[in-house]
Amino acid sequence: MSNIVRVLIHASVPYMASVAPMWPINEDGSYFFDFGVFEAHLFVMEMFYVISGFMFGLEMSRKDTRAILQHRGQRIVLPFVLGVAVFSPAILAMRSFKNYDGFSFLRPEALLGSYLDGWRLGLDNFYPTGHLWFLYYLIIFYALTLPLKRWLNKLRAASAVKCLSLGILLSCSCMHFMDRWIVDNPLTLAIEPPSFCHYYYFFLLGVLVSRQKELRHNINDRSRAFLCLGIPLGLVAIVPQLWSQESSDIGQATMKVAAIFLGCTSTHLLVMGLWGWFGSRNWKDTPILRYLTEASYWIYLSNMPLVMFLHVMLGPLELAIVWKFVISLFGAFGLSLLTYEYAIRYTWVGALLNKRRVRKP
Repeated sequence: MSNIVRVLIHASVPYMASVAPMWPINEDGSYFFDFGVFEAHLFVMEMFYVISGFMFGLEMSRKDTRAILQHRGQRIVLPFVLGVAVFSPAILAMRSFKNYDGFSFLRPEALLGSYLDGWRLGLDNFYPTGHLWFLYYLIIFYALTLPLKRWLNKLRAASAVKCLSLGILLSCSCMHFMDRWIVDNPLTLAIEPPSFCHYYYFFLLGVLVSRQKELRHNINDRSRAFLCLGIPLGLVAIVPQLWSQESSDIGQATMKVAAIFLGCTSTHLLVMGLWGWFGSRNWKDTPILRYLTEASYWIYLSNMPLVMFLHVMLGPLELAIVWKFVISLFGAFGLSLLTYEYAIRYTWVGALLNKRRVRKP
């Protein structure tokens, strides 16, 4: 689910009324997309880190340190290094496409020149990680958490409400030091302490949930209440964001407090509520679900550059932004699945991301 939401976010960005400086193209958009992106961002990356922490916690309980380092190095570190070397310059290269008329950027010499410009831009700015910042933080979280293995075995946190309260307090404190009133994701290899601490909490929460059955059951039991509170708070949380630029200095300070409290509270309620709701359901394992789960890692790696490229291609066309959104959404998602099936799944890249597979004759 989190990966699908992330795909929706990427497809929406250039069609927002707000301008996204890092995107290669911005159109006269609609606040409908601003609203959707804001609401999705309240929980999607935090949920990714809870899931990652949960899986890492299971791995720590089953493997020794050497096996963990080998496995995480293959599944996370190596894809991050290769992804940053391949995808980040390609993403930055698309910023140069606006220097060409029409579709002339598709000429081989223009593509090569733009790609080299992407490399230069990256090296001049402490090398942007693009959408791979998630893996960058994840690698550091592994390094910080692995030495805490014995301490985590002794730690007991059976109360979901206590975890919720602690998380809200921590996130509100972190948000106070961020440039905006929402979580600022890192854009380069430079660690940003407020977002780092915010996300690390969710990673550790996932680790604890994997090791403590009582906490897992407690979250499941309270999931409905968490969602009933989190959904309306999340819908209201965008209001201070819209009013902030028109407020006086005193009013702006009030709006900032309101935005931080509403945003952080709804984030933690939604993450724990969704985790408990999905965790308390018996999901039927189907071939389609199994395939999408297997392909999800490649979708995460490839979707952003693909959807950006489609955004640039659709830019000059006289189409309503709704149609551009639909085409870029399903086009990029379809291309990720096609490239996974015919260029990734049965290759060494597929073995690196998941496991080695042999195509059936």
